[in-house]
Formats: sequence, C-alpha cells, structure tokens
Amino acid sequence: MSKYLIDGGKRLNGEVRVQRAKNSALTLIAASVLIRGAVKIVGCPLINDVFVMVKILERIGARCEFLSDGLIVDCSHIYTTKLPDKLTGEVRASFFITGALLSRFKTASLIRPGGCNIGARPIDIHLEGFKALGAECGESDCRLNFYAEKLSGATFRLKYPSVGATENLIMAATLADGVTVLDNAQDNRLRRKITSRRNRIHTDSRPHRSGHLSSCRARLRWRSVYKGRKIRKYFAFDRKN
Repeated sequence: MSKYLIDGGKRLNGEVRVQRAKNSALTLIAASVLIRGAVKIVGCPLINDVFVMVKILERIGARCEFLSDGLIVDCSHIYTTKLPDKLTGEVRASFFITGALLSRFKTASLIRPGGCNIGARPIDIHLEGFKALGAECGESDCRLNFYAEKLSGATFRLKYPSVGATENLIMAATLADGVTVLDNAQDNRLRRKITSRRNRIHTDSRPHRSGHLSSCRARLRWRSVYKGRKIRKYFAFDRKN
C-alpha cells in the first residue's frame, strides 16, 4: 500500500489552490439537466468522476465544455432519457441524473447506480420519494425504469436524513406541479450546493436561508418548526406561475 512519509519539525508556508468539493460538483452537473440552457459551474474539479458524469450527459445530447475557470453544461438538446450502461456503472452519482430527468422529461432509465457487481447499495428512499411524486418505478435485469404522466407535489418523510436522497428528490420536485414538502431532509451541504448564489444556477438567493431556481421557475424554502423539544426540518417547493 502507498504511504506518505512526513518529516516534521519545520514551519509550513506558501500557497496552494484547493479544488472545489467533488460531491458538490457531481450534484450540480446532474441538476443542470433541469435547465433549458447553458449552466456554468465555476471551479469544477478536474477529476475522473466529473469526466464520467460529463460523458454521460454528452451521450444523451448535452453539450459540455471545460474552461480555465469551470465547466459549461448545456442540456437544451437532450434526445434520450436512457443513460449509457457502461458509464453509469462507473460512478454512483449518475443516479442523481434520474431525479432531474424525471422532473423535466417524466421518464428515465438506467442500470442500478455503480453497477450490479459491487453488492447491494440501498436507494429505497429515492424510489419511495419518486413514487410519492407520482412516478412509476420498475426493474428488469438490473435496469431501473421510471415513468410518470405527471409529477405532482406531495409530502414525503425520509426515514433518515439522507443527503443523496434529499438532493435527488429536490431535483425531481423542482418541475412538479404544486407544493412538495420533504420532511426529515438533510440540509447541511444541500443549502450550500443547490441554493447558494455562488452556484450560478439561479438568482435572488440568500445563502443558508432560501433560494429560487429561477431558470426552472421553482421556489425553494427551508423551514424549521419547533414542536416541544424537537425540531422538525423540511424543504418546501412550489412552482412559480
């Protein structure tokens, strides 16, 4: 196994440029599917998982371009909602594209995230949430197929505050009709990822408080409700007319 040998006792000084978080970049790449137009993700890290996610979007019709200061993703001309098996099997975050595809196109098809050769990886909260919004979920030969005549707002309680499920369901609910409430949702990184002004996917946001996915004509609010000694936290979504 490779290892680092550190000879200490010396003062550290100098400058280093730290790349942005991988998980944030992957979620934002998936969320770009919601936008009928170009999205710029500033400071996108140049790592393999990002390259694979970009290839997946390009295979379904997106146009992507790496710049010196970030990544441009244009999903205006997506022509299929069936994700390529080989690429989808290489990165688990590819499953996040499902919520965005369902929200915009009402259908999605892909193999189980990360492939079927690495053991069980639970996605039950994602599936239950999709069903609550009105989607039908079927499985055949490790391929998951999703379809909805329409997605409608619903109240859904996550059985535990999963970051991935919260992110995926936010994307699925963004273009659904009516109000969607995600109860017991995870909020720590999510508000900085999807509702922060720095992400440049939307405008008029107040980081850590609320934001508007204006390109999608959706409104997102974070709420904390005190009931006795317990705090009930949830996201609420609704479409702007």
